[in-house]
Amino acid sequence: GGGGGRSGGGGGGRSGGGGGGRSGGGVVTSSTKASASNRSNQMNPNHSAYASSRSAPAAASAAAANRSNQMNPNHSAYASSRGINPGTPMHAYHGTSKEAADAIFAGGYKSSGAGMLGPGVYVTTDKSKAQAFADSKRDGVVVSNTVLPGRVADVNAAGVRGRGYGETAWRQGADTGHVRAGQGVLRTEHCVLNPDRVVPTGIA
Repeated sequence: GGGGGRSGGGGGGRSGGGGGGRSGGGVVTSSTKASASNRSNQMNPNHSAYASSRSAPAAASAAAANRSNQMNPNHSAYASSRGINPGTPMHAYHGTSKEAADAIFAGGYKSSGAGMLGPGVYVTTDKSKAQAFADSKRDGVVVSNTVLPGRVADVNAAGVRGRGYGETAWRQGADTGHVRAGQGVLRTEHCVLNPDRVVPTGIA
């Protein structure tokens, strides 16, 4: 009887009451105090922790802004992040099929396999010329673009079609070849070597 009382009552009391009391009350440790002090410092503008605790969001915001600038052809970060000399930006058009236009907007331009001035992205500042290309497609559209031409070479391609080969000598020292109207084409066109220099901005 007595032994049972100590085991059931006493043991239970110590375990349930004492143990419960100690567990419920909790223990304030040095790490808890340090955490509370740190939170306090982060709310004090006169403490270094105030600024440092806010540097991560600021850095993330700056990184996001930088990424956005690198995707904007009108910002210097676009060209510098790609290691290209932008030259004088211009607006130009590209006539193609809707399917090809969708691919362009999804993944950018790809260099053509051939052309009067050799491989490259062909655009024109004459919208009617781009429209003529689009009209030759069953579901053609005209894509508007911002072009960073870099170094531009004027190319007289008047004899190209008759001789049956492309005019490619300009490619050695320039980023973009420009054929003016009447110099082998009825309406002006440009051949841009690096597809990164031609950024689609919408449907014209």
